Amino acid sequence: MQKSSFFKSYGFKFIDFIFLLIFIAVLAFSILSLGKKGAKEPTLIVTTPTGQYIYPLNKDREIPVKGLIGITIVKIKDGKASIKDSPCPNKTCVACTPISGNFEWIACLPNQVFIRVEKEDEAEDIKPDVSTF
Repeated sequence: MQKSSFFKSYGFKFIDFIFLLIFIAVLAFSILSLGKKGAKEPTLIVTTPTGQYIYPLNKDREIPVKGLIGITIVKIKDGKASIKDSPCPNKTCVACTPISGNFEWIACLPNQVFIRVEKEDEAEDIKPDVSTF
C-alpha cells in the first residue's frame, strides 16, 4: 500500500507549494509595510506662473507669491490656509473659506495662483466630486 501525501491527494505539485509560500510571504510583507507608514504632516502646495512651492501647514506664516498681475498673500494660520490679499479685481479668492482638508483648493484665476492641501495618510478625506457622476 502506498502512502498518499497531501500534495498528491489534492493535485498539488511541489512548485505549487513554492508559489504558495512566496505569495504568503509577499502578502505578509505588504500588510506589515502598510502598518509602518508614518503619518505625514499636511502640506500646502502653492502653484504660480513662476513655479511650485511647498509649505507645512503646522507653522503660521504669510507668504507673498508673485502671480501674473501682482503679489498674492497666502496666509497659513492654525493649520489652515487662505488667500489674505490679491491684486485681482473681484477678490473672490480672498472671500473663500480657509482650507485644511485633503485635496481642498483655492484659486486666484486672474493672478494664476493656485493653492491646495495634500495629506497623504488620510484617504478618508477624499470626497468624490458629485458633478462628475
